[in-house]
Amino acid sequence: MQDKKLILIVEDNPKQAEAFADIINDTYSYQAITANNGIQALDIIKKHRRVFGFCQNKISCILLDLQMPVMDG
Repeated sequence: MQDKKLILIVEDNPKQAEAFADIINDTYSYQAITANNGIQALDIIKKHRRVFGFCQNKISCILLDLQMPVMDG
């Protein structure tokens, strides 16, 4: 069985992030991961690197809010 493609949702509003994640997860083809700000998003991206950072990241797509606390998109 092939792993689901990962989509990172970076949104500071938890209700909106959850709604987006539910829609994405309901496709059964993708798995949503959420972050509340840019710093968390960068940590998640680093965590999902392949082969010590030499190959493509496991995250296929990023949905990004542009205005957030801590670090903007």
